[in-house]
Amino acid sequence: MWTVSWSEQRRTPVFLIRALRTLWLVTCWMLNLSDEEYSSYLRLIQDLSYADDSSKYHISQKGSKYMKVMTVVGTIRPEELGITQIHEHICVDLRCNSPQCPGNVQGSSQEQRVDASNIDILHQDPYAISDNLVLDDEDLAVQELSRFKGAGGNTVVEMSNTGIGRDAQFLRRVAKGTGLNIIMSCGYYVAKCHPKSVETMTVEEIAEQMLAEVLEGADGTDIKAGIIGEIGTSEEILPQERRVLIASATVHKKTGLSIAVHLCPGAGHAFEVLDILENEGVDPSRIILLHLEDSLSQPSFLSDCEAVAKRGAYFGFFAFGHVYSNPRWSIPPTTDDDRIRVLLTLVEKGFISQILLSCDVCFKMNLFKYGGGGYGHILINIIPRLRQLGFSDLEVNNLLIDNPRKLLSF
Repeated sequence: MWTVSWSEQRRTPVFLIRALRTLWLVTCWMLNLSDEEYSSYLRLIQDLSYADDSSKYHISQKGSKYMKVMTVVGTIRPEELGITQIHEHICVDLRCNSPQCPGNVQGSSQEQRVDASNIDILHQDPYAISDNLVLDDEDLAVQELSRFKGAGGNTVVEMSNTGIGRDAQFLRRVAKGTGLNIIMSCGYYVAKCHPKSVETMTVEEIAEQMLAEVLEGADGTDIKAGIIGEIGTSEEILPQERRVLIASATVHKKTGLSIAVHLCPGAGHAFEVLDILENEGVDPSRIILLHLEDSLSQPSFLSDCEAVAKRGAYFGFFAFGHVYSNPRWSIPPTTDDDRIRVLLTLVEKGFISQILLSCDVCFKMNLFKYGGGGYGHILINIIPRLRQLGFSDLEVNNLLIDNPRKLLSF
């Protein structure tokens, strides 16, 4: 399915590029070209130059000339991504995933607002206060993301989708307000959060709806998705979740976009998810398994990571800064020390080219304003620790630049 483009098979000689540029300038002068003709020639020269400068990144899908990345303000080249956190939430509403259904939250938790007086409650159960499950303050989003940018960050992948509060216009305004590249997702989260209509939709209908968000725009806008995700799975992969997974494979095959899948913590679905997607023709190198790290305390964790890596899929550590209990999960909480320790082991085993890092900011308590690490936590706190432990610039760039770029380019 994936084919190496002409420019990778045969690098355009530099002397030819320079000659064509010169010819273009002379032609413009001699023929007195119109603006439209001038632009046409310019695009031709830029395309040839791009093929020369970036040939090592050209793995294009059939029918596509060169690789690109879709952000909420339009397409960019892969090398413009820079430092990227591939699993974050900027505008999200996870009340649908609360143990207490929206509108039925018990006691005063529905009215409470997150502040210093109740953060300790949230560390015992992040779902205890419904306000913690909503991020919808545009000014605060700009402020929080500015810490990430100030620390050297360039790109954030927003994994919210239909049913969990995604707002395309909100994301575009935040992108413009921060100057960051923001990449929007398409698809559906866990079944509890699916719109009612998904229960009866066929694979083809789901795929058609998702494809429209990639090719035309989402939420009634012209803002296009640049990744498929965060596709949800519950403790048992439910029939409608399975249909969404298969539909995701269909959209991937038509667009080349990577697929990011939410693994229910502790459920052990990694290989079942890979089987479903591979059986539908998805190359594992275009699959990201989210939350595999939540099983870090399990004896099989390292061997599971090795098996996932050997199949070609990506995984990683997507919850740096999260340290709290969750009574719904039968697994102990994971700390940043735990994540770093296992990350070092996996890097030593040679799997760095398939590991990703992110913070998965999805609760108010994760934000810097409320005492969390915020979006800048990895760059401000974790990377300095990795460097102290001997990580080279090349290794850091692998995790934060090269690996995300491979996945986000299509």
